[in-house]
Amino acid sequence: LTKAAKFFFTLLREQREEYKFIQVDFNIESVKGITGVTNKSLPAQFFETEEAIEIMFLAGYFDEVKTVNLSEYNPRIEDIKTGQLCAEMFYYF
Repeated sequence: LTKAAKFFFTLLREQREEYKFIQVDFNIESVKGITGVTNKSLPAQFFETEEAIEIMFLAGYFDEVKTVNLSEYNPRIEDIKTGQLCAEMFYYF
């Protein structure tokens, strides 16, 4: 696992003790290499695609994760690779 995925796994493991319903929100613009973005106030792009996929896989591992939201994706504007990444993330969830 990547460093980001290990951190996410630890976080979810801790949260599952307190919460029985966890929602994961993932801003797709936080992944490096995403193109076609029009928002000027971008978050720091610090996830590699491998990390994003591992995070979604781990989210699906925990029964307490009931919903997942991928935000800031616009298929009219984004590059096709962004849509493919979103589909792959949901697949691994």
